[in-house]
Amino acid sequence: MNSTDATASIQSSIIAIGEIMASLQTDLAGGEFDRKTLASVERISLSCTKLREYLDSNSEPPEHSSDTRHDIRNLLNRIAGPSQLLERRFDDSKLAAIHRVRRLIDDCVAVIDRCGDDSRELVRALESHSIVAAATTPANILVAEDDAENRRFLVDFLTSEGHTVTLARDGSEALAQAEQAGFDLLLLDLGLPMIDGFDVLEQLQSRGWQTPVIVITGRRGVDDAVRCIERGADDFLTKPIQIEILRARVKSCVERIRLREREFGQFFPPKLARQFARRPRLIHELPSRHAEVSVMFCDIRNFTTRSERLGPEKTTRWLRGVMHDLCEIIIENEGVLVDFAGDEVMAMWGAPEKVPDHAARACNTAVQILKHLPAMSLAWYPTTRAETELAIGINSGRAMVGHVGTARKTKYGALGDAVNVGSRVVGATKFLDSPLLITGGTRDQLASDWSTGQLRRLCKVRVKNIEQPIEIYDIRIPTEHTIDDLAVRYESALASFEEQSFDQALSELTQLLAAHPNDGPAAVLKARALKALAPDAHEFDPVWRLSGK
Repeated sequence: MNSTDATASIQSSIIAIGEIMASLQTDLAGGEFDRKTLASVERISLSCTKLREYLDSNSEPPEHSSDTRHDIRNLLNRIAGPSQLLERRFDDSKLAAIHRVRRLIDDCVAVIDRCGDDSRELVRALESHSIVAAATTPANILVAEDDAENRRFLVDFLTSEGHTVTLARDGSEALAQAEQAGFDLLLLDLGLPMIDGFDVLEQLQSRGWQTPVIVITGRRGVDDAVRCIERGADDFLTKPIQIEILRARVKSCVERIRLREREFGQFFPPKLARQFARRPRLIHELPSRHAEVSVMFCDIRNFTTRSERLGPEKTTRWLRGVMHDLCEIIIENEGVLVDFAGDEVMAMWGAPEKVPDHAARACNTAVQILKHLPAMSLAWYPTTRAETELAIGINSGRAMVGHVGTARKTKYGALGDAVNVGSRVVGATKFLDSPLLITGGTRDQLASDWSTGQLRRLCKVRVKNIEQPIEIYDIRIPTEHTIDDLAVRYESALASFEEQSFDQALSELTQLLAAHPNDGPAAVLKARALKALAPDAHEFDPVWRLSGK
């Protein structure tokens, strides 16, 4: 087909579409269709006029110019997009007209395809895979398109699918928007003003931006498709756009970004997981620094004994179930999952993002875990035939934080005495017979709304490999007894003990245990007082040196 015939053929099809639209406008004028439907028909008619004017005035025939073919596809997209949306609004009596419009558009595209060798086989392959009709997860999508009518079509289509759409009218604006907000997907036109789509892709790639990109363009050459994909584009669609293909590509891209979010969400709170999913290299670029953090260690008590009795299969199911619940609570409270070691999990607050209330968040998380423990224990009782018990230790202080993993395995964590103390505190729970212990460093970081009744000073201890004494508190969860009464009476007995008034301490502790017979720390302190009164007692030291981790 020569260029004159090509132009005449397209003109003929566009005239026919214009006549169909004129007839529809007459039919709709007296009907009950909404203004949006009427406006779509009017826009199609206007786009037909603009395409005819372009063909009349353009000196470069389609056969000789890829730019002309690009422009025609762009103008055809102004007709194809709204016509596909109209299919959703019309009943059977009007659908025949729209289907005829779609066939005429396909005829025009076929003419353009025959006008030049654009290596259509690859492009058709790109456009034919993964076409599905399933619903798409709502997403936040950036549309970079300079043509107003094409923007309108994309907004109408994407919002009808439940997505939130932000617009960029040139390449510079697209780059700025991409930096400012966490988009799930970018729909990118190549022919953008200021900075074209190729350069947008290249700059996003250089910045480590891995949000999915679908290129939507009037270009159809294999070189353009390859060039885009080499610069990080996930897909390449040519205009006029087929809604079914666009829906499938959007769905596929959104699912990929959601999968990456879930992968990072195993370790980081949702906000950070979204950032790292879009720019994974950020985690490797986080600077190592000193930071005030709170670390929490949580392990399963009597795990070794239980696992030997249960065997490997039941033990693995139980461990995975318990760790799943612990991690969900930690992530919900915006903690970072640092590490797993057997039956123990380590979490951190205060880095990589600075969090002023990191101690409170760690303590609130621990309290939520203990409140959830009875339900978790009940759920696993048929498997374990025993109560599931946990031990939690929290410390706050200055630590070196940063990426301590490798290129193969991501790990963001903390190093230093603050971490070492935290790991020892969880071990102290078995000596003090309390499931949740915090250090004086954590207590000092808590706001005044943490009542003295909920926090109880238990003692000072020395732990293995750390010579400085550590002030230990426990956090009490309300029971039928008042916490204030228990805490006040215990701390009075502790003061007597530390002043070496052992008889007074024993008297107070005996009365306390009569009212609170299940209070482990009180029973432990009473045993220490009795030992101090023994004839063979060593020189008294109010700081308790624990015999193990």
